[in-house]
Amino acid sequence: MDSLKRTLARLGDLHDARVQAIVWDIAAGTLEFKFADIHANLLGLPDYPGLTPASIILREIGDVAFAMESCARDQYISEFSVSQAGGGWRAAVFFRSNGKITATYRSADFPDVSVLSLSASVSEAT
Repeated sequence: MDSLKRTLARLGDLHDARVQAIVWDIAAGTLEFKFADIHANLLGLPDYPGLTPASIILREIGDVAFAMESCARDQYISEFSVSQAGGGWRAAVFFRSNGKITATYRSADFPDVSVLSLSASVSEAT
């Protein structure tokens, strides 16, 4: 199984990916990022596999912080990174609009970019 950190590196930290929705389900303890095209950073390049909608779901959410300076209809990722934090992980999502979301979590569901079809997804626990 590939780690989310490695997957994000393969996806160019999701640079230029448009976020269609962010769903924070407090009761379920999840934070989901829905993307219009997870390969947006490859658009126009020979390696671009085509439009690939996908989601990343952070599970067992701990601390969450939102700092959005713009509520523009279209929000594009500047960088989506993860790092170890205590017994879990911390995600830091930076937007072109100078916004930022950080969250601690224990596991994540994300696309398996090691396969040709991104309809597959994997789960990762720390």
